[in-house]
Amino acid sequence: MKLRVNDVVATLALAALANAAASARADEVGIGGRDQWVPSLAVTSGATLQKQSGTQTSHLFDGESATPNEPLPLRPPKAGDDRAVAPFVGGAIELMTPSLFSRLRFFASGEVLPTFAPERHLTDEGQPGLIAGPEVNTVPALQEDNEHFTTNRAQGPRQNPFGSQDAKGQGMRGSSQVDQLAFGAKAGFAFSFQYRGRQVRIKPSIGWYRYKLVSKGILVHAECRPVTGGTKCTNTYTPAGAMVNPPGFLRTPFTLLGHDSGVFDGVGPGVDVEMDAGRFGPIGTSLFVGVAGYYIPGDRDIDYTARQSYNDLLGMDTRTAQWHVRVAPWVYRAGVGIRFQWLGESD
Repeated sequence: MKLRVNDVVATLALAALANAAASARADEVGIGGRDQWVPSLAVTSGATLQKQSGTQTSHLFDGESATPNEPLPLRPPKAGDDRAVAPFVGGAIELMTPSLFSRLRFFASGEVLPTFAPERHLTDEGQPGLIAGPEVNTVPALQEDNEHFTTNRAQGPRQNPFGSQDAKGQGMRGSSQVDQLAFGAKAGFAFSFQYRGRQVRIKPSIGWYRYKLVSKGILVHAECRPVTGGTKCTNTYTPAGAMVNPPGFLRTPFTLLGHDSGVFDGVGPGVDVEMDAGRFGPIGTSLFVGVAGYYIPGDRDIDYTARQSYNDLLGMDTRTAQWHVRVAPWVYRAGVGIRFQWLGESD
């Protein structure tokens, strides 16, 4: 459900003005004089929330067919979505102007937000990994030799030969991850009033938020030419280590990897509620909470392709994989923090 940020800002602003009008004191306290500029540093923590969606497809172009340019499906297509939560811990600098009216100031701030977002699997088909046989605890196909393959199951860790239909480790996946560094800025008004002896500020603002999204894709698909007269692609050995059948051919590793990224800029409204906590000489401290929403205009898509051509015992052909990621138009943010203000020497 979308946050109704404009309604929240309007309600809080009206409450601030009502409290200010009802207060018996006309001058601000706790934040320095009315004619004083107030610079500050803040440490903030919170998270952003955004819906993301993705699709993936893969195709085969058979160079030896009558229509080599006609794509044939390779892995089943897949679509999916997720709500990506990206925690952050960062810092901000702010400058607040002297009072323009009794309890109204302007402010502007900029922030750097190191982000610790997990990787999200938007599209997941199968279990892409290392190609191996269907038995439990089998070695990867790249490690096949006469010590691991035999027709005699009684010999413990050894395993039977397998074909492409039996192979584990096949599948396709598309993922996304918010990059490790985001940036923001905002400007707005600060309305102050007294609440139980402490100064409180309501700070509606218009903000800007920039972040980078990285997307990665992987496709693993087993292709094989079976042994003569059989359906298996890997070699068959006797217990003594001798090869039973003429060797098959397993195209491995057949793995396509792709990646791309996009940088997105959003603008939108926000509001902070801040309360003075104390003063230590020229340094004032305050605690705050805030919410914001940012709209991302323009292109919100990331598209990329991986391609590989082969000319081996399976023939001449080309495999391609395509991934598409789209981010929702709104990014939502919530956070808390502590601010350190330079108030100068007290009188």
